[in-house]
Parts: sequence; C-alpha cells; structure tokens
Amino acid sequence: MAIVNEVKFYNPILDEEVTFNRDSKQFNLEVLDLGYVDSNMKTQDLYNKDGVSVSNVKYGTRTITMVAWLIGYDDRAISVLRRRINRFFNPKHLIEIYQNGYLIRGYPLHTPMYGNTLLEINDKMCQVLIEFYCNEPLFTTEESKTVIIASWDPQFIFPLEFPYPNETMIFGLRRPSFIVEIDQEGDEPCGMMITFIANGVVSLPRITNIETQEFIELNITLQQGQRAVVNTAGMITKATLFYPDETTENILNAITDVSSQAMKLPIGKSSFTYSAGSHVENLSLLIGYDPLFLEVL
Repeated sequence: MAIVNEVKFYNPILDEEVTFNRDSKQFNLEVLDLGYVDSNMKTQDLYNKDGVSVSNVKYGTRTITMVAWLIGYDDRAISVLRRRINRFFNPKHLIEIYQNGYLIRGYPLHTPMYGNTLLEINDKMCQVLIEFYCNEPLFTTEESKTVIIASWDPQFIFPLEFPYPNETMIFGLRRPSFIVEIDQEGDEPCGMMITFIANGVVSLPRITNIETQEFIELNITLQQGQRAVVNTAGMITKATLFYPDETTENILNAITDVSSQAMKLPIGKSSFTYSAGSHVENLSLLIGYDPLFLEVL
C-alpha cells in the first residue's frame, strides 16, 4: 500500500471541503487505505473438464478507509471539529475524494467512529475512523479531457466593412477536421460527453467511431446558438438540448439508434469523424471524457 500524505474531500450537497494532511495541526492524516476491487465472475462446470469456464467478469465495489486525528487546544475546540466532521461525512451524501490528481466518489459506510480510550480521545486530540463505499470503483482524473473536432477561430479584424447589413455574418475562420484521433490513456473504456454546437441551422448531427462504426446521431434540427449534449458516462445515458437562454430539454428519444446510447471511448487510439444531414459547415463538435483507472499511486 502506497503512503498517502494528503487527501481532500468535497461534499457537493454542503458545497464544503475538508483536507487531511500528515503535517496538519487540525485535520491530521494517519493512514489512507485506497482498498482494492473485487471481481464478480460467472462460472460454469463443463462435463469431464477440470476447473470451470469463466463466462463473464465484472468489477465489484471498493472500500476506502481513513484513520485520522482531530487536533485542538482544548475540549471545546475538539467538540467543534467533531461537529463539523459529523455533519460533513453524512452516509446519505456522495463524497468526492481527491488524491494526487485523481478522483473517486463514495458514500460513508457509517457516521465517523471515534476512539474510546484516553490516548485516542482527550482534550487535545481525537482519533477518527471513516470508511467509504465506492459503488463505481474506478478512479478518474481530477480534470476532464476535452478534444475539439471542429471549431471556429476568431478573426475579427479592423477595418471591416458590412456589405450585407441585413444578413448574418460569422467573423471567424473555419477549422474543419473531419477526422480526429483520441488516445485514451485509461485502463478501461470510458463514457464521453459529446457536445454538438450549432453556429447556424444544422440537422441530423452525427459522430462516428471509424474503427468500430459505432455512432451517435440525433434526429433533430439545431438552430443557431443551440447545443446538444450527449453524456454516455455513468449508469444512465443523458441527452440534453440547451437553448441560447440556457433553458434545457430532454432529447434522449432523439438518439436514432438506441443501442448506441452506451457508446464508449475505447482504450488507446480511436479515430472519430462527424457529419450532418444538412449544413455540416455550421456544426462544431467537442468530446469530453474522464479516463478510468483500476488503481492509482
């Protein structure tokens, strides 16, 4: 087990964070065990064969354990720190755990457990044990990756004349890249956040994995200023239409191929292209993803 010197926790519901560090005079980290991942296997006995046949392997869950110390100048200060920790690590709240540039999420398995001897709890310090249940057991990077497939570069340069005052003009330089290669560095295929951006009217926007021929196509017509976001990360795929005023609409039913809702970004290098039913020149496209890792140091 690697030695961890610092770990940061974030509670999105409370919008608060707490950092435990080995050198901290308030939230002192003793040990952080990042645990391991169980495998769930389906097996079958074969007639007159030794061993078993493995038909399917899935990852199980992960348990993360932290032992730390709350340090204060008197019993009242310790009580204030305990109150904060009790509120923060609520078993109903999904906590984000940040360590060395990586992120994983987990539910506290129980309320914080404190020591019960004089050495473990007194008017100067208090030992605390917290365990986390990670139902999605893989780590990802703290910062998401983003790849631009097609975009516009600003080219608004003076002096500038307006020969067509009643027509829409785009002040930019088109940077078309109909094929883009993505090198996904994770240990597992991961979900993607695909953003179709309309710089004008565009219909049937589509993105295709050239190697696998998997694709996601939306049976809609986007108007200028609208964007459609398809997110295949997580347990359930989401598709959302954003209007210029940032109001939203669920467009999951607009995905033309239901089987493509689970489209993932493969490990290693993949090539993607895009197209549209009409006015493909008005389409900009972004792919965001969070690589997944089995273990981190």
